[in-house]
Amino acid sequence: MLDVSPTDAIVGIKDLLARHPKELSFHAVILVEKLSARIVDVSKSVREVLLDLLRLTIYAGLPQVKISQFQYCTLLFAGK
Repeated sequence: MLDVSPTDAIVGIKDLLARHPKELSFHAVILVEKLSARIVDVSKSVREVLLDLLRLTIYAGLPQVKISQFQYCTLLFAGK
């Protein structure tokens, strides 16, 4: 069994999206909903990798109209 850390998992998602950028538009809402829980992770490295994924891959790869659909989700966790 593989021992995968949250950081490794986020890096893996980033890699998948880099290889298949069209999939982002289909799965963005569920990705942000599931990943948002990691915004309050106790590990600083997890939070930093997640922020890079959100800013440089997810938010950068979507039009503003699409981002507004799930913006509330990241704000909920950021406020904790």
